[in-house]
Amino acid sequence: MRKLQSDEQDGWLYEYEFETGQCEQDNLVPTPGQLKVMVFNMWLITCVLGTDMAPCQSTSEREIRVDEIAKWMKTRDEDVILVQELFSFHDQIRDGMIEASYCHYVATTNGNLGSGLAIYSKYPIEEHEFREWASWTTSGENFLDSKGVLYAKIRKGGEHVHFSNLHTTSTTYSGSQSDREEQFRLTRRMIDGKHINTNELVLVGGDMNTNKYAYGNGEEIYRGMLQLLHADVFDTGGNRYTYDTEANALTASKYDEGVTHQELLDYILYDQYSVNPFDESSCEIIIPIAPGFPDSTGPESMLSDHLPVTCNILYPTANPNPPPSDGPMFFAEVTVQRASVCDADSAGGGYSDPYVDVRIHINDSEHECGKTSTIDETNDPAWDETISCSNVQFQATDRVLISFYAYDDDSFLSGGPDFIGTGVTAVNPNGEDFAGHVPLAYGNCNENGQLYYSVQLNEVQGS
Repeated sequence: MRKLQSDEQDGWLYEYEFETGQCEQDNLVPTPGQLKVMVFNMWLITCVLGTDMAPCQSTSEREIRVDEIAKWMKTRDEDVILVQELFSFHDQIRDGMIEASYCHYVATTNGNLGSGLAIYSKYPIEEHEFREWASWTTSGENFLDSKGVLYAKIRKGGEHVHFSNLHTTSTTYSGSQSDREEQFRLTRRMIDGKHINTNELVLVGGDMNTNKYAYGNGEEIYRGMLQLLHADVFDTGGNRYTYDTEANALTASKYDEGVTHQELLDYILYDQYSVNPFDESSCEIIIPIAPGFPDSTGPESMLSDHLPVTCNILYPTANPNPPPSDGPMFFAEVTVQRASVCDADSAGGGYSDPYVDVRIHINDSEHECGKTSTIDETNDPAWDETISCSNVQFQATDRVLISFYAYDDDSFLSGGPDFIGTGVTAVNPNGEDFAGHVPLAYGNCNENGQLYYSVQLNEVQGS
């Protein structure tokens, strides 16, 4: 089925350019609590601007590579594959993926003007949605295609797993970092809007164009990406980079001899506020060799200019033997310590009058705990105030989140508070007290704040 339409609302451009497919696989027996995932930028860009502006391959060169990709996919054992830069040879890649048992799919069909995104799965895709990045940004690249984020909800046996496959703006253009940061915020907003059961695994993967090893500020922008996505990383081995002229002859062929590019751009991450995978989970950056050129060291031996990332993910599933319902009950006391905030006034007065609204979420049900006092005229408030959530009790088996909503109390000026931002933390699953900090994002500010807190868990007497 192919769906083509567009609609604009809430700052998003909703663009549907995808073909979907499904099949019956009677012999497929999923392993509960285990998932193998790959992210792979295939670099199937059609030459339209010339090799100097946008390096590409001829149609015949890409055709040979597509055939090699299809052969290689038959050797893979991943459950789900997230693809970027599928700008050409859509039908051939689709047919090859189906032959390799990835017969459930949602895939772009719109050529260089499309998103280039696809998700191929051995398990049924029950829901999908695509959101395109805004085109009115600092980068002219966003006018040339329709990159964005592709969401899919996949049913694996009795479990659901959620995927967000994204391709952000490249680093080619000045000012593109602010574009990527906004794209990470929009991806996080999309995930939050799905109201996903917190007992289900949520993964974010793709070509993030965020190089952890960039000279000067690589670690900073990498940590910023994780913070904006509210995501964390798996231990990763194999090659150090996913874009590597030293390890990939096809990548090297795009540049003059002696030019070196080594960047980590492609990732698979997990949502911090949903099921957290076990520590035994791991990823690997692999260097696949084209099956038809096993003895070659030239560009024809490589499948793409990006190296794939593959992950073996182990994660907790629903407890088949939950504790009895008369087990001990707990409640939380949240100490809001301090924060750094912006001035959220539309007029930009310089200082906020901040306060924090604390809420608790038990198995997706939200409850109000209370608010801190308002501190006048400061962007560095220090409350050290404890808010009791004793009105809501929970057991150790419940999924518990605590959210912080920060406001600038300007009701006497504007009739209502200005929204500074929000952050969320998960209650320690070991039932121990803990402390930390969260970013304050999505507010009426041009930058995120930080809020520091501690949480004490108290057992309800007589429970």
